[in-house]
Amino acid sequence: MESTTTDRISLRRYAETILYSDRLADKLIVVGRFEDHDPGLALTAPRFPVRPKEIDLELNRHRAKVPFPTLRDLEEERFRGYVMHFFANHELLALELMALVLLRFPDAPTSFRRGIAQTMQEEQTHMRLYLERMRETGVEFGEIPVNDFFWNCIADMRDPLDFVARMSLTFEQANLDYSLYYQKAFGTLGDARTTEILDTVYRDEVGHVKHGLVWFNRWRDPRETEWESYVKHLEFPLSPARAKGLEFDIETRRQIGFSEAFITRLELFSQSKGRPPRVFVFDPSVESYVAEAGRTYNPGAAAERLRRDLELVPIFLAAADDVVLVERPASDAFLLGL
Repeated sequence: MESTTTDRISLRRYAETILYSDRLADKLIVVGRFEDHDPGLALTAPRFPVRPKEIDLELNRHRAKVPFPTLRDLEEERFRGYVMHFFANHELLALELMALVLLRFPDAPTSFRRGIAQTMQEEQTHMRLYLERMRETGVEFGEIPVNDFFWNCIADMRDPLDFVARMSLTFEQANLDYSLYYQKAFGTLGDARTTEILDTVYRDEVGHVKHGLVWFNRWRDPRETEWESYVKHLEFPLSPARAKGLEFDIETRRQIGFSEAFITRLELFSQSKGRPPRVFVFDPSVESYVAEAGRTYNPGAAAERLRRDLELVPIFLAAADDVVLVERPASDAFLLGL
């Protein structure tokens, strides 16, 4: 993939080029050295980043969506290219949002800004790899629709803490799981090239999440736990459910530096990503309430004991994104055992 190159550039100009250029080569600009002497004034977020027409986010909102390929689909080369297409768009969205954070918060610490620039260069590398592999499968960027979900969830960030909570600790943390999962899937198919690409992405993603976690813990309210602060900085449609993938890589999260309490809460967390959840509640006296037809009914002590003892039974009927109403929440240890 052809890229624009420059020996030296300011972080502001670098960010502006990525966010506002309509040339893909500019989005992948190769930089020799960064300067950050004059970060300039804070800019407001545009409605969408500027892009080439075929991957323009506004124009793509009106195109019929293409579902993410299943594992069975991956036996066909074209669908492998579609997976690379989805991943390339995710990398581009991350790159554009990182450009936005540099422009929105010019007064952020220099070491934070330089860390973001380093991450952006690695995101550009990932994107080039995805685009190359995609074209090897005969798929062109823009052949299927691109989505704007990442942008819509993060572009309204209030401060850099919002950014690291939503990007680093949510979408990039989830990619730890997804890159490992699809690395194994493509390895099973004997696709060594794609497996190698996903291994590169995974290894870099570890550093990205660690960079975000370091700044998150530096900026968050010390009166709150890591988990409490994290959840507070997520707004609908984001939730901790978006911070994990199809497998849950506990050991890497430990190596990155997440607390055991945070890892446990995340592993146990479940919430619907769109489907309205069903709500379950166990009440052995429900038929008696109905039989009374609106008259006052007081269940006996034995019925109340039964309700309390068995109130968790509906969890065996519920899906992961349903809700079970209980009087006494189960312990983490009990839920992990299940």
